[in-house]
Amino acid sequence: MQLNEILEENSVKAISKKTNISENNLEALINDDFSELKRAKALGFISIIERDYDADLKTLKEKALVYYDAHSENDRISVGLPMDEEKRGRSIWVLLLVLGLLAYATWYFFTQFDQKTLTTLLPFQDDKTQELTSLKDDSMLNEATVEKDLSISEALSSVPKNDTFVKKDIVLTSMETEKKTEVTDVNTTVEDVAGSVKLVPQHRLWFGLVEMGTGERDHFSISKPYEIDVKEKSWLLATSTAAFSFIYKKETQEYNDSKEHYFKVSKEGVIHLSREEYIAQGGWQKW
Repeated sequence: MQLNEILEENSVKAISKKTNISENNLEALINDDFSELKRAKALGFISIIERDYDADLKTLKEKALVYYDAHSENDRISVGLPMDEEKRGRSIWVLLLVLGLLAYATWYFFTQFDQKTLTTLLPFQDDKTQELTSLKDDSMLNEATVEKDLSISEALSSVPKNDTFVKKDIVLTSMETEKKTEVTDVNTTVEDVAGSVKLVPQHRLWFGLVEMGTGERDHFSISKPYEIDVKEKSWLLATSTAAFSFIYKKETQEYNDSKEHYFKVSKEGVIHLSREEYIAQGGWQKW
């Protein structure tokens, strides 16, 4: 069944109600106008219509892919060249400015900076040398004082100490080591729990997500791995019949039976649901 055959039997409003696709987006698909639709949404809408009406919209999908490929190519051509020209022009002006300042500084030094000005700076330099010498002498005196204090401390340290203080230091050190170990263990546990679930399609895959806490939903059409954040959120997920797999904590679950699937995805892992369980927990009945 093609799109025109679906329109012969159903109105745009009826199709919108069944598929939950807005009438404006349906009109855009009917008229092959993809300028107002993003690539993922357009392909997702086509997949939904194919699923709900058992239709084959391969021709419409090919038109969409041709449009988006041509559109992205035009953007690259029109945007790239002016930016390169602008950067090249700015670089030339900056280089000329630096050369001009360097030439002016050289001219000023040889013509305006005479010997009289130079001699006025020399007394300050002599004072600075004397100040550095004085600081060096003070530093040597302080080092001698420190060495004398250390010799007194070493003499006192030869006197036997009370064993009670030694035992107290050992107990405190042991307690601090245990606390550090506990903190390390907690951090390791948190790192193991926190993370994300990776959804890996074998080819192109459509799927819908519903955030269980807020009920917010969205859908995607992907051909590359997609990260699902499960640190603080739980999700209900529905997929098309395309093959895919989940990767979580180095464990992989594969699905290639050409069926639609439903899941609950959280930090506890990936749980397979029936369609009834998916809807009962808040999943979207019609995408």
